[in-house]
Amino acid sequence: MRTKAWALAMNIEVQKLRQVADKIFDHIENDLGVRSVPLDDDYYWQIPDAELYSIDKDPTELDIGQLSEDLSFLEDVVGEGEQAVCLMFLHLAPLLRYLAIKVGQ
Repeated sequence: MRTKAWALAMNIEVQKLRQVADKIFDHIENDLGVRSVPLDDDYYWQIPDAELYSIDKDPTELDIGQLSEDLSFLEDVVGEGEQAVCLMFLHLAPLLRYLAIKVGQ
């Protein structure tokens, strides 16, 4: 398995993660010419946080998330700025996954 120096320490380096995300967004916009993706689906399955990383047992329940609601929360971050707290990644992550699936098709 190929490893990079920033991954060897088993820490997530925020700046490196930002660089990766920027390169992926640049690829989507510049190379693929994609500026927006239609929201054809809205609801998705979500594993509760308490069980997400407990892979030694199957999840006992699933939650339902909503992409349009996630978008709404993130619009507040863009507009107001003070809403830019770490927990907003919980709304960004499902949208990034959706984007990856839709653009990758």
